[in-house]
Amino acid sequence: MELVDDVTIEERRVVFSKEQWRARGTVRRVPAGAPALPGSVFRLRGHGEACVAVWLDELRCLSLGTPRRKERRLAILKPWAPVLVLLNGRAASYSGQCYNVVEYRLLLRYGPPPLEIPEPKVIDLQAALR
Repeated sequence: MELVDDVTIEERRVVFSKEQWRARGTVRRVPAGAPALPGSVFRLRGHGEACVAVWLDELRCLSLGTPRRKERRLAILKPWAPVLVLLNGRAASYSGQCYNVVEYRLLLRYGPPPLEIPEPKVIDLQAALR
């Protein structure tokens, strides 16, 4: 049995405006000791043995548009215990307002996988957009 030591981030993004909407998804794996998840709004920090702290990065959240979100620790990833983070934002575009809704699924793959992965812990950071 192979032991793995990385964080998997699955991103599902929906962008919509008055004229259209589009959806895309990506899955990335980074070493658990990496300081950041490339192209995402998170930073990682080791937290004891076999745990990783996930931080929301204020500057990277600007890519979602408004509202601004302060940097803070969101969760401690434990092996094979998924976390689901929901974010949204509004940005101006040449054709008007554009809205983003992003769902991130984070999973620390460390040690032997369990027979069944539990339901994710949900962190809903969606803001009321007017």
